[in-house]
Amino acid sequence: MTLGERILILRRRMKMSQGKLAQACGLDVNTIARLEQGRVRDLSGDAIVRVARALQVSTDVVLGVVPLDDTESEHDVAAVELVGA
Repeated sequence: MTLGERILILRRRMKMSQGKLAQACGLDVNTIARLEQGRVRDLSGDAIVRVARALQVSTDVVLGVVPLDDTESEHDVAAVELVGA
């Protein structure tokens, strides 16, 4: 799973719009959209920390070091597949 896919799943679990996430972490909404679409694959360490704080998870979760959780729902998987389409 890519960085953008994890951010998409976490953002949707928080019921946040891309705009709200962008505002909460100080990134441009277009950056969030491109991340989720897989067009941006890398963020600075500082930006990752801000995204993790906005999504209320550790940086390890955002980076994929630690799984999102042990029971990713089918809804989460379907959301990721839709982004890739």
